Amino acid sequence: LSGVVPALAMALDNAQWFARIRTVGADEERTRIARDLHDRIGQSLAYLAFELDRVINRSSQGDDVGGELVRLREDLRGVVREVRDTLYDLRTDVTETVPIEDTLEQYARRVEERSDLIIEVDVDSTSRLPLLQEREMWRIAQEALTNVERHANATRVVITWRNLAGRAVLRVADDGIGFQIGRSGRLDSYGMLGMRERASSIGAALEIQSTPGHGTSITCVLDPITNPSAVPTRSFDRSTPGVQT
Repeated sequence: LSGVVPALAMALDNAQWFARIRTVGADEERTRIARDLHDRIGQSLAYLAFELDRVINRSSQGDDVGGELVRLREDLRGVVREVRDTLYDLRTDVTETVPIEDTLEQYARRVEERSDLIIEVDVDSTSRLPLLQEREMWRIAQEALTNVERHANATRVVITWRNLAGRAVLRVADDGIGFQIGRSGRLDSYGMLGMRERASSIGAALEIQSTPGHGTSITCVLDPITNPSAVPTRSFDRSTPGVQT
């Protein structure tokens, strides 16, 4: 029994840890989906409904609204594209057979297609993280890239992924407008708190560096002590600078 009790205790501790990750992940995922639907689709549909009411009112007064209907049709097609992009983003994930480096590359190319961003994906990995940890790292990268696409007014992004010597490092750096770190409400507004919670749930550390006019760099580090399954090889220098304007 003396050998069984510690093993059972460890198994219980691991089960509770993984259950916590699943709960945090599910809650964060629901929040992210709701935000995406509101930001990308809800506001556009509300605008179209308002414009249609206005056009119907003008039409009832005998005004020629043909040109406005053509414009609204194009706006509606844009919303359809947004729906497709949102559904694609929600389906994109890390799996047992699709590692994070493949998901990052695939998603980066998709974002390039729908934006003016130039995205470089720099990968050096000798192993995989446990699936739950790797998935949370991916979601952090996705949130960071979404913020760049929507808010940074950037032209170039570098996504770096290292999983070497049992140390995993994710970095998303852009050459956008940046922001003041201490500014009230900014970190909360753009999903930064959600990224911190994701990092914390898997034992990782998240660092955000930004200066107005000089871009933003988000770095997430998972050290070997919380990543026992990685294959030791060599270390990765965390001091690598972000993108410069």
